[in-house]
Amino acid sequence: MNHVMLDIESMSTNPGNALVLSIGAVRFGFTNDGPVISKRWCAVLDPRQQLALGREVSKDTMTWWQTQTDAARSAWLHGEVKKLTDAMGELWAFVNTPEPAVTVWAHGITFDLANVQSLFQAVKLSTPWKYDAARDCRTIVRTCPVIEERAMKPQKEAGLVAHDPVSDCVSQVHYLWQHLRELS
Repeated sequence: MNHVMLDIESMSTNPGNALVLSIGAVRFGFTNDGPVISKRWCAVLDPRQQLALGREVSKDTMTWWQTQTDAARSAWLHGEVKKLTDAMGELWAFVNTPEPAVTVWAHGITFDLANVQSLFQAVKLSTPWKYDAARDCRTIVRTCPVIEERAMKPQKEAGLVAHDPVSDCVSQVHYLWQHLRELS
């Protein structure tokens, strides 16, 4: 279980300086029968703290969120808001417990991981993965567009909500596994 998938929901598409509403993470491994998810984590981040740090909010992204489902907005509208230092400390521990993650994945590392790394810097924590441990799920998925279309259909696991960070992580793990299996 040495892989971690990360996903963020944000109020901007600025890579590295978006106001991050929530971060989700799942710890997982692969078997011949499919992925195995061993742990899940999520935090809703304090927007006021991030605004004070100068993180960006985009009018276009705010408008986009208004078109999303109540379920998609529910986590960050109604979830327990955590101080930035607490949330990032929890994520740091999640990535490194019970052992450091060998690989940290995101569906586009120049956005999700860049924003998460800048939040670690903001609270004076080191990035909890090695510089060469970041992997881009999107690159693998886009190499096989036929598989991508099939894999993007609703996943087997019930209760997944699009644009909920943990649900997105679970979906991404499943279609990453599908693509890696087809490519091998």
